Amino acid sequence: MKKVFLFFLIAIFIQNAFAQTPPAQSSSRPIDLMQYGIKIEPDQRLILVMATLDAAEPGTALTLTGEDFRKRLRGDLQNVPEDLRQKIKMFVDRYKKKYPNKKPGELTASFVSLAYALGPAPDLAYPAKSTELPPDLLEVLDFATLVREYYRRSGIEAKLPEYVKLYQAEGDKMRASGAEMGQDLLGYLHTRPELEYVEKIRTEEQDPKNKNKTIQKVSPRATERRFFIIPELLAPANTINFQNVRDDYYAVVPPGTNLSTSEVRRAYLQFLVDPLVLRTAKDLLPFRDGIKQLLDERRKTHPDISPDVFLAVSLRWSRRSKPKKSNIKKLR
Repeated sequence: MKKVFLFFLIAIFIQNAFAQTPPAQSSSRPIDLMQYGIKIEPDQRLILVMATLDAAEPGTALTLTGEDFRKRLRGDLQNVPEDLRQKIKMFVDRYKKKYPNKKPGELTASFVSLAYALGPAPDLAYPAKSTELPPDLLEVLDFATLVREYYRRSGIEAKLPEYVKLYQAEGDKMRASGAEMGQDLLGYLHTRPELEYVEKIRTEEQDPKNKNKTIQKVSPRATERRFFIIPELLAPANTINFQNVRDDYYAVVPPGTNLSTSEVRRAYLQFLVDPLVLRTAKDLLPFRDGIKQLLDERRKTHPDISPDVFLAVSLRWSRRSKPKKSNIKKLR
């Protein structure tokens, strides 16, 4: 009965959300992924973090393409100073000993999260408010110092443009399956992606008629929403890491990933559903207490479920599309 009730609530939430018509496609021209908010491109920060991590020789199993790149990387950068290599290895070994039961993909996830908390190269600066970062990221935040040192001393700076081209070539191979994923999910939802989020910002200004009073103003602020698919040659085989940073969504995938059948589908579905949750959240308010009770009972046996009512409904809807299984880590 409780499951029926939850499905009823989800139906209320989505009844008007998917009324738009998905964009039509011409069979004679290639699909522009950007109209879906999808962008496939490498990220230099992630390349540097993963290359630094590989200097510790963690023994992570890669795809065949990844193994070939690893050999090339180690050959190109064989003159990494031994003192630096040892510092990196000590850091990674301490982290692995702290979590002996974590699989390689789970161990890598925190370092992937670190990459997206840093500023661009060459500074690779720390995030402005480190106290607000999730605990798993804070545990590896000091690794950023080693990444910066690796960037300066390993010789990777000169090789980075060449590596970026290799990564982009791998990403280009995924465009066809990315287009298939976008068409499939948008056809399934019968909607268009919301590529802009308008937030209402409240500000206080001095009343021009009375200097002793202030007046409140509400002004709209629009931000672009983007879904990045990041090819990562050093990503563990069969592992997809997903991270959401404000209005940007990142799916980090190993080479050769078929996006249309991987867990990237669920990540992209989350990208499509999240703004609908925000826009129609008021429709869930009358049922908030009932949903909260269901969540509290469910979390007794599944503590990983979000206690947030609106997020839980969003995730429950996104999981109705069932792709093939793979290891996905949602970092934030």
